[in-house]
Amino acid sequence: MRYLLVVFTFFIMISVSAQEIDNLLGFITTKDKKNIEIINQAVAAYNRADYKQGLKLLKKKMKKDAAFYDGYLFMAYGEVQIKKNQKAVELLNKGISIEPKIPIGYFLRGNVYLDMKHYRLALGDYKKCIKLDPQFYPAYNNLALIRVFNQGKAKPVSNDFEMARKDLSLLLSCDEDKSGIEEIYFNLGLVNLQLNKYYEATCFFSKAVASEKIRDKCVYYNAVSKFHIKLYKEAEIDFKTAQKNNFRSDECEKYLSLIKLIINHNNE
Repeated sequence: MRYLLVVFTFFIMISVSAQEIDNLLGFITTKDKKNIEIINQAVAAYNRADYKQGLKLLKKKMKKDAAFYDGYLFMAYGEVQIKKNQKAVELLNKGISIEPKIPIGYFLRGNVYLDMKHYRLALGDYKKCIKLDPQFYPAYNNLALIRVFNQGKAKPVSNDFEMARKDLSLLLSCDEDKSGIEEIYFNLGLVNLQLNKYYEATCFFSKAVASEKIRDKCVYYNAVSKFHIKLYKEAEIDFKTAQKNNFRSDECEKYLSLIKLIINHNNE
């Protein structure tokens, strides 16, 4: 279909710390009140985008306690934000050497490697994370996306998307309701859309729409899926919603014009 956009560039790589540092607080292992206080102060600085101050606070603490596992994770986050990925890897290496059986360290390092396009290293870290915690959903998501991203200059082919779909399908099906992993549902929707599995795609997009930050994307791609299974009235509603929210307005207008022609033709 001429209006179906290439969607693989819009996949979401999931990181518990990429946009909301507060999410990383849920993985803290320390019970020491002073350590927790330092982390909270560093997070407050990060939330102000004052990464140098956050790192300064953590570095001062680390000089006194080189075995502070959580400190390495939060320092690595700060280094990533100022585009020092290699330094972040070094910090995560130290953290993992202290606590080699905690999965979050491998997941975070895998994200940094993925950002650096070191796909083989990222793959190893995600697999290790899953081995330690089979219910670590974001690791499955990013593991599947490596199949799509790791193409060099070539575009992903149908088999790459099919393998990604199988990876993610091991994690969950559309019949399951799991809150908090809407990004995974979104990616499953995109993978199925790319494979022309439109009914499956609209099922996943309908679940992913619960996430406010990706809602407009979900509505738009759900509309595309509905269009392909000839649910024109429903697709029309979704395209108008996406257009109203200024998401791919030009493409929405093209689809809406085409839907109008189709409906008029069917009514003749």
